[in-house]
Formats: sequence, C-alpha cells, structure tokens
Amino acid sequence: MTSRRAGVAAVACAASVLVAGCSASGTSAESGVSGVPTRPGEPPAAAQSGTVGGQDSPCALPVVFGIAESWKPEAVPADVLPALPPRLADRFRRGDFVSRCEVSGSATGSASALRVYVNDKRYPDAEQALQAFVKATPQAQKVENGPVNNDGSLPSAEATYLNGHPDYPSREHAVAVLVPHATVVIALTMAEKSSEKSKILPAYVLAKHTLTPAE
Repeated sequence: MTSRRAGVAAVACAASVLVAGCSASGTSAESGVSGVPTRPGEPPAAAQSGTVGGQDSPCALPVVFGIAESWKPEAVPADVLPALPPRLADRFRRGDFVSRCEVSGSATGSASALRVYVNDKRYPDAEQALQAFVKATPQAQKVENGPVNNDGSLPSAEATYLNGHPDYPSREHAVAVLVPHATVVIALTMAEKSSEKSKILPAYVLAKHTLTPAE
C-alpha cells in the first residue's frame, strides 16, 4: 500500500465555524473548454473521457462523476484499511469517512489522485459534513470555503486548506455532497507549490461539477 499515491475554490463566505460551506445556488457560472460550467476564478474543467461510480464501474459508489482522459479509477478494498500503519491511515480514513476509490493521474505524469470518501450516514447538510471531514484531517489549517456552483442537483459544499507538515504543506481541495443514504467527499491533495496544478486541478473541477447520484 505504500506505493499508493496520496490523491486526493477559495471564494470565502461568512462563517463562524471551521468550515461553513455555501450551497450551490445563487452563484453565477462560466463554461470551461470542456463545456462543464465552472465558477469564476477556477480553471476550466478537463475534457471528460468517461465516468466512475455506480454498481457497474471499477468503483461501486453512491455517486457518478466524470473523469479526465488518462485518469484511472481503482477501488480501495475494505479489508486493506484495518492493516494500514498509522502514518497511512489518515489518507484512507477521515473520522467516519472511508476511502472507497482512487482516481489516479499517474498516466499524465502527476503523482496526485482524486480520493473518494464515503460515510454511510447522511448528514443534515453538506456544510456540516464537510466540517466533520476537515476536523478529522490531521494538521488542517488555513481553511477557506466557497460555493460549489454545480447544477444544484445535490446539496454540496467545498473547502480548500493546507494539510501536513508546516514546513512542507500540501494543498487539499474537498467537496462534500449528500445523496439519499450517504455522504460523499471527493478530495484532491497536491503540494502547495506544485508545478503540476495545471494538470491536476482541471480533473478535480470536472469531477465536482459532474457529480450526480448513482441509480
């Protein structure tokens, strides 16, 4: 498991808690080169080459979302998680959120991955779910939150924050969505000063703006 890559947005809104993400409604959208609507200030979404999620995909998930060209999904086996050493456990578990899928960008030359966490509990709202996820993230700091600005079909909230050693911080982007019987978080982790941002962020933007419930 040590060879797994740690895979797995900052328009602030008023908040009095660690994270108080905004709902997707009430914000204007722009359309990137992929045709997927994005919010002002974020990069265009990557072109979609397929989807992941649902019962018949490589990752059985309660959501479906678009994946970019050369990004490969792989399920995280449930029986692997209990055997993880502590230094790796936080990559695959954040409180009650457990990683069920990784979408790797290694074929693009990136060491990053989108990690999909699922909690079988449906939170009352997406902001509360995201708050719980971030609080379970070791050394999370400098949290900013903002609107997701998807089509509004799913209650959602988003945050970006620093995660890791203060001298070697990584930047994490996370979006939480509510589905009928679960809560899902998609998270992207990359070096704070990564030169690969132009490769990585468009894949995350595509994923968060194409999220729909699995049938």
